Amino acid sequence: MNKVAYLLWAKSSPYMSLWTHSLCTGICTETLLSANSSEKILAYLAEQFGMDAESTIHIVSYLASIHDIGKAHPAFQGKDKALQQRLFESAPEYFANNPVEVSNPSFRHEHYSSDVLRRIWKSKGYSSEIIMPLATTVSLHHQKPRGSFQRGSPRNKVWGLLQDDLEHELSDRFLRQTSLALPRHVDAVCMLISSIVILMDWVASSETFSTAEGMQPDSIRDHADRVLRLYGLISDDVFPPVSSMQEMFPTILQPRPIQEACAKLSEFASLSIIEAPMGEGKTEAALYLAARQCNAFNGRGIYMALPSQATSNQIHMRLDAMLAEMQYGSSRLLHGTAFLSQDLSENYSTEDEAIAAKWTRPSRMGFLGANAVGTVDQAMAAVLRTRFSMLRLAGLSNKVLIIDEIHAYDSYMSQIIETLLRWCNDLRIPVILLSATMQMEQKRRYLSCFGANETCRVAGDYPLLTQVLPSGELQQFSVEASSHYHYVLRPVAMEYDASVIANMALNAVTDGGCVAVMVNTVAHAQEVFQVIRREACDDTTVLLFHSRFPLKRRTEIEQQCVSLFGRDRSCRPAKGILVATQVVEQSIDLDFDGMISELAPIDLLLQRAGRLHRHRENPRPYRFRDAVMDVLLPAETAPKTLDQRYGPSGYVYDPFLLWNTEQQITTDRIVKVPEDIRLLVEEAYSSITEENHEAWINRSFGEKLETENAKGRTWPMPEPDTFFPSETAISFGAADPDDGFEFSSEASTRLGDSGLRIAFCDEADYDRYKEHGIPHADQVGVYLNSVSVPLRAAQLFESSNAFQVEKGKLAGIWLLRGKETVELGTVTVINDSELGVSWR
Repeated sequence: MNKVAYLLWAKSSPYMSLWTHSLCTGICTETLLSANSSEKILAYLAEQFGMDAESTIHIVSYLASIHDIGKAHPAFQGKDKALQQRLFESAPEYFANNPVEVSNPSFRHEHYSSDVLRRIWKSKGYSSEIIMPLATTVSLHHQKPRGSFQRGSPRNKVWGLLQDDLEHELSDRFLRQTSLALPRHVDAVCMLISSIVILMDWVASSETFSTAEGMQPDSIRDHADRVLRLYGLISDDVFPPVSSMQEMFPTILQPRPIQEACAKLSEFASLSIIEAPMGEGKTEAALYLAARQCNAFNGRGIYMALPSQATSNQIHMRLDAMLAEMQYGSSRLLHGTAFLSQDLSENYSTEDEAIAAKWTRPSRMGFLGANAVGTVDQAMAAVLRTRFSMLRLAGLSNKVLIIDEIHAYDSYMSQIIETLLRWCNDLRIPVILLSATMQMEQKRRYLSCFGANETCRVAGDYPLLTQVLPSGELQQFSVEASSHYHYVLRPVAMEYDASVIANMALNAVTDGGCVAVMVNTVAHAQEVFQVIRREACDDTTVLLFHSRFPLKRRTEIEQQCVSLFGRDRSCRPAKGILVATQVVEQSIDLDFDGMISELAPIDLLLQRAGRLHRHRENPRPYRFRDAVMDVLLPAETAPKTLDQRYGPSGYVYDPFLLWNTEQQITTDRIVKVPEDIRLLVEEAYSSITEENHEAWINRSFGEKLETENAKGRTWPMPEPDTFFPSETAISFGAADPDDGFEFSSEASTRLGDSGLRIAFCDEADYDRYKEHGIPHADQVGVYLNSVSVPLRAAQLFESSNAFQVEKGKLAGIWLLRGKETVELGTVTVINDSELGVSWR
């Protein structure tokens, strides 16, 4: 290679030549794909290119190595005048008699890389069908729009010669004798390779590679192996083989029918759906099937997606216990605080330094490691039009994805999930969906994402196991429930009155027992709890649980709930009342003798009932010998128009569904499990009458708007013949929803989820943090005192009692001056250890 090409720079502080950075990025890619832990990804890419594994590694590492070739341009090299001058002085025969071309801030080197590669590859005889998607793939490593200044060719022809020299050397080193090829599924493969290029560019730009200049390739390879292991991106292991459920769950002496049936399902299915009542062991069945699929596909692990943080906390403990039995490490809990104590570099010599540093957080790195548990939102974010969202999908491509409580999401979220499932199918990511109350129409849509034959009849049996094979063949297996039992839904018509609800709960536990009061809003929960706390006797344990507690306090309450009302009854109070919102509705193992619930759609009432007499073998006080849920219905004097009938609950849930559910329980309704579940759910979602016709129209229109809204915020559905960023003007400009900065509607996984994360500090700490930043030793404490609230940044910007952290792992969090009460101009924020956060 021409000696001048070695003097082109890629990083100025610390210095790194373009050649060294290209070499490091390519070698990191080789190391990543050669590891045992990447076997599933490599096999998929090799199949798509129609090549052997070695040739596939050649192509991908070559594409990664040349990602910055656009820096061989005066507009970039001129950004550092001293390094530019050194370049000119090294070869006066090239530069002395030519005009000096100056830098321009709007020059985007990654898009110029695409231009350079189009020129070079065309000269090598490649077709435009190959050139266009692969050049776009390389150009996405910063995901910024093309600058206004983007001259294709510098006036001095020497730059083209330097580009040719650099590409020739990198081609010899990485591509070797392999030819570029068009993958069978262009969208999926190019998206995956783009993710690898981005990630390996960041690794090669991290502080861990600051001494790479001058290293020999073998030394760089050894260093790359150590660094990738440090970040958890590679290992020598794949998921351990399993032959029985008892290996994973030795406490399950006799598997339930749904668990036994899962042992007979195909491990090669693209989609598996497990439908069964609450308490039938769906989670363990899914994990066992996922383990078998990891074995079949040489996958690295499992991502378990739950509806909420509280539910993912519980599943995390169960998954970790399973992994311990298998001696396969532990899982990451993606919304925890582990990132604050991770000893990983936050310094990256790249313009995306702040974003690259955030990928050391577990909410990002968990997608790239072996096993992880988090919310469904974090999986959905994989297909949002946000910067670097594709890295999440790349991480999932090495796993089996399990989504629990798949019925629990509205039209907006369901559309995003459908997009995610389509991409999962084309990337060969096995998916397992769990539900106790899935609607048939929803199920058909999810089946279609995996190419299920539309002529097949979708069975209405329940419990039911359904699989879609790679061929599109649909297989369905009816399963017997482990037991048959019933709940009684008892209607109580009344105007909303916190005192009346509180008295109902207190009267219920007069002679002993534990009761849950389930309400639909945090404000109602706080109000009812205050009345119960004021009126309760000293022998009654009263607890409030909702989502608006600071993280440390919320975790304490969650653990207290499990201790008091969980499977282990050693700490169970003689009299206990839990007032809660939807945080305990699903996937959390709580057991109550009685329950009072505000009206909700029937499928969610059934989920709540799953915490009622959950462990049916346990003794109950005589008053609670039957599993009865008192459902609070509107009073007889309530408005007949459905948009006004349900008060705040009508904003939380669709009035159409509330009305249909109300009609199902006008008198005591005995719900037989499992026989009645499918019938009740289908009836509530499909019954159209004269009374609810207008609400149905509003629902249909609203669902259409939500669906279109979601489509505008996600990637297109994948297509095999084109790479969508090269065909459309799609932007990846929105901030990732996990970045912590002010809410971005383009990045939202839930409609109306417009919260900010705030943290309470005492005055001395507040002043110190504002002036000097948050020291590492204090970061965990700050984060544990934080909570997401639906405030607007405009309400905080003008206050001297709030400031936003701009740098570091806590970037985006707003710190408030005060632990309990903080005045923010027109808003007063109150943090009460028993009530949680509120404002006025």
